[in-house]
Amino acid sequence: MMTLHPKVIDLTLDRVQRLLAALGHPERRLPPVIHIAGTNGKGSTQAMIRAGLETAGRASMPIPRRIWRGFTNASGWRAR
Repeated sequence: MMTLHPKVIDLTLDRVQRLLAALGHPERRLPPVIHIAGTNGKGSTQAMIRAGLETAGRASMPIPRRIWRGFTNASGWRAR
């Protein structure tokens, strides 16, 4: 198998971290977000995460994809 694809696959996040550093870490300027994607289980996953956040005294605001575009939160951050 190694003769067909002799390269070692890098599964670390080092390249992404270097890119973000070179861009000035734009991810640090975003509000905290949990994105849930997939075919099945999004609703129950969102409900469990929301329950955990609220139990910990944190606020949560689920935003269905259909209304995501054009959303502006209280801090003025706008989804595009």
